[in-house]
Amino acid sequence: MKHDHLTIVVNTVLACAAAIVLLTPKLAHSVQVEPSASTPAGNPVEDRVSLPREAQPQQRPSVQPIKNQIALQTEIENLKAVVNKASAGVAGKTTPTALQQRRQAANAAWVLGLLSANGFGVEVDYSEALLRFRQAQQLGEASAFAGLAWCEIQGCESLPSANKARAWIAQLRTVKPGRALYLDWLLEDTFSPLHNNSAASAGLLEKTRQQRRQILLNAAKLYDVQALIELGFDAVAAEKIKEAQGYFSTAAPYSMVAAQNATLLQARQTDNPVNCKIQNTADLSDSILFSTAQALHRGQAGPSGCQVNYAEAIRLYNLAAIKGNLSAKRMLSLIYSKPGQNGSLNIGWMQQLANLNAGNLSLSIDSTSLTATLKRETTPLFDLIPQHLKNLAAVNP
Repeated sequence: MKHDHLTIVVNTVLACAAAIVLLTPKLAHSVQVEPSASTPAGNPVEDRVSLPREAQPQQRPSVQPIKNQIALQTEIENLKAVVNKASAGVAGKTTPTALQQRRQAANAAWVLGLLSANGFGVEVDYSEALLRFRQAQQLGEASAFAGLAWCEIQGCESLPSANKARAWIAQLRTVKPGRALYLDWLLEDTFSPLHNNSAASAGLLEKTRQQRRQILLNAAKLYDVQALIELGFDAVAAEKIKEAQGYFSTAAPYSMVAAQNATLLQARQTDNPVNCKIQNTADLSDSILFSTAQALHRGQAGPSGCQVNYAEAIRLYNLAAIKGNLSAKRMLSLIYSKPGQNGSLNIGWMQQLANLNAGNLSLSIDSTSLTATLKRETTPLFDLIPQHLKNLAAVNP
């Protein structure tokens, strides 16, 4: 009996202890979150729970980019569905409903081609782009002539073909004359023959350049975005920064790249530009010549800075190199290693070199002078992508 009584007592004690253990966290929690009469006004969660600052829950990241990405993929799938539906159901039909579906499918195929050509929301796939452009043209989308012409210049499926490109451009001319002119320029620029360095060739080259520039100017009069961007680059090469900014600004409402270029050129201009051109170079050291050339190359802003002047920068690099400056010699070697078409100055390459520290044997990037560079669109068709799709990708390019 005593043994049984002892067992009952022990079991009772253990049960009570277990109950206390189970109830203690709940009691503690209720004490922490229960409002106190002396609690001052403030954050109700922080004041009542009193978590340490580092333990406070982190703010949730914005889900808008994810929503936009999902919305963009949904739009792409919808476009594919429109094309597939029309291909299967309206072939040969002439009812109003069938014709409407055909027009919608033609536009959908055109947009899908643009997305594939630019890698916008999908992987870059020139073969797929050409397939969609052909599909769009066969369904009656006149804008598809631009895509087909570009594919012949680019070589989406096989070797580029100037003759086939001209044929598509001719059909585009009555639909989008400005873009047709730009593609005329692109075609001539891409397939232009190489010239030797004779005086006669130099004269012919300049004449050809002026003729091509006139094509761009004619396209720009029709507000072709790509022509305006190319004229901006042409003006930069001629050291006409304000003129270049004007071209980029005109294209800016229709091109984010053009807007960024315009902003960059505006930032590089100063209210009181300093003339950094040095006249008396004989008495200057090679290091001063090199540092001045670098300032002109980079276009360092500020009241005592210099505007970009590639021609003067190269002249001073040459003078510094003649005096034995190793950094200047390296920079000149790099500049001339990648000439532009027809032996002209490669503006894009000059912009990239401006950020190099030529005094370092490893030619590292000089982070103190790293600046954004002027850009072109991914392809000359990018601006034709519908704006609502661009808006979806604006947060998540």
